Amino acid sequence: MNIQSSCQDMCAKLGFGCVQLEDEYPPMMALQTPFGFYGGDPFEIYAEYLGDREQIRFFDSGGTLFHCFARQINSFHLRDYQVVKAAIKQPGINVTHEGEIEGTFEVSNMASGFASYVDALLSLARWEFDNAGTDFAVREPSLIGDTRLYLNAIKPDVPALKSTLKAAGVSGRQYGFDLSQGDTQIDVISCHRNASSSELYKLVDLRGNALTANMPIIVVVDDRLLPEQADREVAVIGQYAEAWPMRKLIEAAAGGALTRH
Repeated sequence: MNIQSSCQDMCAKLGFGCVQLEDEYPPMMALQTPFGFYGGDPFEIYAEYLGDREQIRFFDSGGTLFHCFARQINSFHLRDYQVVKAAIKQPGINVTHEGEIEGTFEVSNMASGFASYVDALLSLARWEFDNAGTDFAVREPSLIGDTRLYLNAIKPDVPALKSTLKAAGVSGRQYGFDLSQGDTQIDVISCHRNASSSELYKLVDLRGNALTANMPIIVVVDDRLLPEQADREVAVIGQYAEAWPMRKLIEAAAGGALTRH
């Protein structure tokens, strides 16, 4: 066995492979890797050259989010897949309107681009594991709606509204918010490590941009079920934005003083 065939055999045994799909134009390739979801299912990864073969596009043809749906994660498409985008930390990886996870790179950066793409899928595999059985539509009307009610009770002359603002972080990624009240943007998160880590990443990214470094931001953390864990999350998030536990917000709405972190 010569050196080239030995290397090919090694790659195959490691789980790497490439199959060009027939009857596809422009030519499309299905990539095999040893990486996959926590249950053992492999990632679906495809590649296609763009233009005059100067760029390469990696994508999953919607397979990743379909796998999440099969794990009974519902309504992740809300607000243009915001919860999915928040779970992806790698720059250059996007979620299309059709639910594809994609990344386009110069051919000269193909190796590093592919590494970033696989890393993003691994992040989503962890997100799927943490959120199995979650319906994000339940969170929308209840948690955010409750917060809006309490904010309006505190400041009846400045109504809290659904936010339409998009702000860019230092990475270039665009972020939205749950609510706005006056010139303050407000996010509402549950007491969960994935929710708090995603919010923290977002805040660090925004604070790194000179245009959003001083933007007034409030993060409300629902502490009604896990108050001690929520207190820890509030303390960390409070380094980058005003952080309010939900119970304190409720007390303030009833006429108490609101202690800000």
